[in-house]
Amino acid sequence: ALSSAASDVYKRQVRYALGITHLLDHVPYSDAVSIKRQMLAHFKQATYYRCRRKERMLDPSEQEYIRKLFVSKGIKELPVYDEYIEKYDW
Repeated sequence: ALSSAASDVYKRQVRYALGITHLLDHVPYSDAVSIKRQMLAHFKQATYYRCRRKERMLDPSEQEYIRKLFVSKGIKELPVYDEYIEKYDW
C-alpha cells in the first residue's frame, strides 16, 4: 500500500461546475440563443438538460469549451455556474 504522502502524488483536486441555470442570464439574447444552440449540439440534448438540472457536473475541459463559446461572441465575462465542487481526480 502507498503511504498517504506517496498517494498524494497520484491524485489532484479538480474543480467541477454544477448547474447552468443562470449561465446565460447576462449574455445578450441573440448570443445566448446561439451559445445554447452550440451547447446542445456539442453536449447533445439529454446531457445539456442533465447539466441544467444539476444531475451531471461539467469537468474542466467542458467548462473550457463553454468559455471559448463566450469568447467567440466577444463576451469578456467568464461563464458563471450555479456552484463548484472540488473533487480528487485519480
